[in-house]
Amino acid sequence: MVDGLANGNHYVQVKLIDAGWGETCYLEQTVNVSRFGGSNTNALVFKNKRQRLAFNKIYPNPAQYLVTLEVYSKEDQPAVFDFYDQMGRAVHQVEMELKKGRNELMLFVGDWKSGTYNVIGRGEDGLPAYGRFMKVRE
Repeated sequence: MVDGLANGNHYVQVKLIDAGWGETCYLEQTVNVSRFGGSNTNALVFKNKRQRLAFNKIYPNPAQYLVTLEVYSKEDQPAVFDFYDQMGRAVHQVEMELKKGRNELMLFVGDWKSGTYNVIGRGEDGLPAYGRFMKVRE
């Protein structure tokens, strides 16, 4: 809700950005603003408008034995996930066929050293998705 916004049509542009400053969702639309009962009667709606591969969740975080990466893909596509330790050294790589929508990658990390791990996922477009989790107790 925007106080003081005049009734009529307004052009709206919204971008959602992930932790790596990559655009994950983008929406442009004209919204008709009107007042009914003292409140705005229109809302912006995002329905599967994501533009790229993105991590929805990484859990549990911190992880001890298993970590699950919930990944959104805008289309069926192959993807590569590279895992790096806190010093930036590559420690693991997973290749996976993603389906359009929500996907899960479950990974055993029980034998990894304790610390923070970064993951970079790339689909066919090559644009990276970034995630991070902590591994505790070796």
